[in-house]
Amino acid sequence: MVSTKIINVLRDDKFEEILDLFKETSAKEVIFVLPKKSRSFTNEEHFIILSSLAEKTGKKISILCSNPEVNKMAKEYKFDVLLAKGP
Repeated sequence: MVSTKIINVLRDDKFEEILDLFKETSAKEVIFVLPKKSRSFTNEEHFIILSSLAEKTGKKISILCSNPEVNKMAKEYKFDVLLAKGP
């Protein structure tokens, strides 16, 4: 069983597609790498759904994104926020 799964989210990926990937993985930790602007993770409902599913499945979610609004929302829903280090 894989312990960590990294999901690279593209700008035009739909939330439902990402949610399916999350559901299908057997990993206990999932890291979402998000672009600064994305169709997914644009509203609070996305965070509510993912948070609820993570709790039910015992999975830990981490977010890597340069968008401060996304990071703030991720923290509110108890996701780990990974910050990229600059040069």
